[in-house]
This record gives sequence, structure tokens and C-alpha cells, in this order.
Amino acid sequence: MHRFYHPDAQSGCAALTLSGSEAHHAVRVLRLNTGDRVELINGRGARFICRVIGASRKELQLHVLDFKQEAPPGLRIELLLGLPKTKALEWVFQKCTELGVSRIAPVICEHSEFRPAKRTPADKIGKWRQITIEAAKQSGSLWLPDIAQPASVIEHSQNAGQIDTAIVATLDASARSLRDVLREAASGESATSHNVAVWIGPEGGFSETEVEIIRGAGAVPVHLGKRTLRSETAVVFCVSAVNYEFDE
Repeated sequence: MHRFYHPDAQSGCAALTLSGSEAHHAVRVLRLNTGDRVELINGRGARFICRVIGASRKELQLHVLDFKQEAPPGLRIELLLGLPKTKALEWVFQKCTELGVSRIAPVICEHSEFRPAKRTPADKIGKWRQITIEAAKQSGSLWLPDIAQPASVIEHSQNAGQIDTAIVATLDASARSLRDVLREAASGESATSHNVAVWIGPEGGFSETEVEIIRGAGAVPVHLGKRTLRSETAVVFCVSAVNYEFDE
């Protein structure tokens, strides 16, 4: 069954109309027609099973057959990523959506190769959002991650919400094992509902000053084993480990 994104779909809808690029793909590419069944997601936990009752060049009219609302995940992962090169960043948005990350905050660091304008244009944020939508449709994820404006380490550390566990990846030999820190956190009383912040630096890593700011915000330095990983690889490694230890 083909899956589409409809941001305005909500509980109680008996009929829905798919338009724009989603309808174009459904009608002109997939050749869907009356009687076909499709699945819709709204990025906020809802899944709709629908039957096509009408199709034109620009719209698809749908009758809702079934509706399910998924509760927000008990594990909330916030990724704070030192800006890598553009292609690597787009890859991270895709993989983080598949892995259930709740919020992605690009961090402008001293060692960042890519430095956006003072305020990232809406069309750039829109492109990142579209990447997460396509990843959600492919993976079946019902929740889209929030995307924050790129900001400095100190700005993101000051604007952090309620965090139960925070980690920062480092090459420091004295750092604790990622596994040990996560297992300790997952064994706590609040493990069924937990907010985890994961700080990953750019290719050059966080500067010493930035690490001190992050540690001052409560993050525990962790090492990721013997290998030196690219930032995008470290993201998947850490987020997967968080999901595993918290059994998501």
C-alpha cells in the first residue's frame, strides 16, 4: 500500500483530499485510481487507511476507512549536531527520521566546514523538512522530528528543554563508555519516559571551549570505541545505541 503525507489530516475526518506534489505523484506517477487503497500520515502520530473515491490531474479524493493515533514515544532523543558538509547533513536528517529522533538541532561550531547565514532561509528549512517527510513515508514512522534553526553551542545549551540524560561524543581517553552511561540511565526509575540529548561535533570535533560549555549544561563525555568515526557515522552509532539500551 502506498503511503503519503497529509499535514492537515486529523482524527474525525471522514473524507480527505490529497493535493500538491503528493497528489501529482499518486496520480501521474503511480497511476492510482478509484477503488485503490492508500495510507496517509500527518507526522504527528496519526495513520489513516483510505480508499480513493475520485481522482483528477491535481487531486485525489479519499474516503477514510480506518484511523489510528499513536501516542508520542516514551523515549525522546534530541540530536545536537555540529554542522557537517551539506550532503552529510541531509543524510543525517534522513537516517534520524528512520531512527525516531524527536528533534534535530544543527550546531554552528568553531570547526564547522559549513556555515549558514545568520538565519537559515525558510526554503532551506523546508528542504530539510521534505527529507524527513520522505524518510517517514519510507520507514513508516508516524512522528516527524522537529528541526531547529542552526545556532551556536551556547545558544542551544541555553535553550535546551527538560533533559534526563545528555552525552557528548569525544576522543578523550578519559571519557566514559557510551554503553555504560546509557545502561546506567536506562536502569533508572524514569527509563520508560526519558529525554536524551546527544551532542556530536563536526569533522574537526568540538573545540575545548565548546566542550566545556556542553559539559556545563550537564552532558557526560563519552567515547565511541577505538575507531575514529565521521560525524554522520557517529550520529547513527549513538542514536542506535540509545534506542537499543532503552528498548525502543
